[in-house]
Amino acid sequence: MSCGLCWDVPQELEDAYRRGEIDRAELTARICDALSRAEADAAVDLRPLQALASRLKILDEKHSFVTTNWDGLLDRALGAQGFAPLHLNGSVAQRNILTAWDDERARERVPQAREGLRRLMDADVCVVAGLSLANRIDRGLVAGLRGKRGGRWLVVNHDAGEVRQACELLRGQLAQCQVSAVAEPFDAWVEAGMPGLGVAPEVAPAQQRAHK
Repeated sequence: MSCGLCWDVPQELEDAYRRGEIDRAELTARICDALSRAEADAAVDLRPLQALASRLKILDEKHSFVTTNWDGLLDRALGAQGFAPLHLNGSVAQRNILTAWDDERARERVPQAREGLRRLMDADVCVVAGLSLANRIDRGLVAGLRGKRGGRWLVVNHDAGEVRQACELLRGQLAQCQVSAVAEPFDAWVEAGMPGLGVAPEVAPAQQRAHK
């Protein structure tokens, strides 16, 4: 949303699937077609994601990006900076998406999912950005991480209710992890220097010259 791509599965598609008028194959094909068109037509601004990657690169640490999104914004924004995001729920590019009506076992069909889950298990700090963890497949994702020991989770979301919901789920499933909430938009959080991660705001060129 911070990059200008606000899209949901059209209600008529959801209704047609629930009524049995289309099967899963047609549902996912039509979602891929519609989201691909929306991504091509949207006035996308990748700067919030590019700023995130730029600021993370100043840290002497290893970073991974995993996403439940189907679109290619992360790939476009971060690929040029050396990051290869992993799609836990498939992508429109591969046309192998998982939907809210699938269960956690369906993730076994997604080639990048196993590596993405491994990186979440190994991470010292995990940032959940803009994800409510409200549907079945996302709750199943968290349940699959139940064995994770230690580490911190930071939940960033503009919707205070979704932040609270996600934090409650994470705390309930990942009892040995520390969970913190940031109820503000992702782009505002990045611009503020990503509070909670200990990353200083980027120094502007004029300031850099003054320091020199």
